[in-house]
Amino acid sequence: MTQSVGLRPDDSDCLAIGFKQLTLLAMIAGYIDVVGYIDLGIFTGVMTGNTAHLGVALISSDWQVAANIAFVIAAFFSGAVISSIIRRKMEPPVLELIIMAALLAIAQILRLTQFNTPPLEIALLAGAAAMQGETVARFSGIALQTIVVTSNLLKCAKSFVDFCAERFFGAPPEQGKGLSGRKTHWAESALPGLAWVSYLTGACVAALLAARMEYQLILPIVLLFIVIGLTLIFERRKVKASVEE
Repeated sequence: MTQSVGLRPDDSDCLAIGFKQLTLLAMIAGYIDVVGYIDLGIFTGVMTGNTAHLGVALISSDWQVAANIAFVIAAFFSGAVISSIIRRKMEPPVLELIIMAALLAIAQILRLTQFNTPPLEIALLAGAAAMQGETVARFSGIALQTIVVTSNLLKCAKSFVDFCAERFFGAPPEQGKGLSGRKTHWAESALPGLAWVSYLTGACVAALLAARMEYQLILPIVLLFIVIGLTLIFERRKVKASVEE
């Protein structure tokens, strides 16, 4: 079960926190994806691309590349399993985010030692990415992934069309929509678009720092602890709201 970081898009406080968390998490995802791609040519969160790459490696009999990709995919799956087990025991996603930060820290330490091997480092990053994707996937009541952006682009386009059709051409809301048949809120298009822009920003920053910064994984760790702080604030407000009701 993924954690909801928000209740509904017309809650201004919830929406503000959702925007901030989405921005930071998508930046982290884009950042560590590029780190993995630069180091080993393997993505840490895009298993679709890695699976296609695995198919090419298998047909080309490039067994070393195939083994590296399979190792990373297995690490991603393991991270998702661990996160799912934790989710069944604890509702707030803070523990998973802390574990994710620990995985990034271990990967950073490995980068600085003679014992580092790129497949192990990328596997740690892939496990962290899986935990992120499994832990936080709703923002302001809107289901979104931060580790991949293809579905977000589709949601952005559809919600943009729905919003314009309803607001400017008087079209009725679609029946059976996720937000109880209400008219499309502008955030339903803005949030998926923001996820894409933030992911791209994180990727650009990682590429920029690749040859300029030895402690390359410190930045996403710092961003992750900011997300943890925002999550704690949200949980406190949610508890307060439930008590007041």
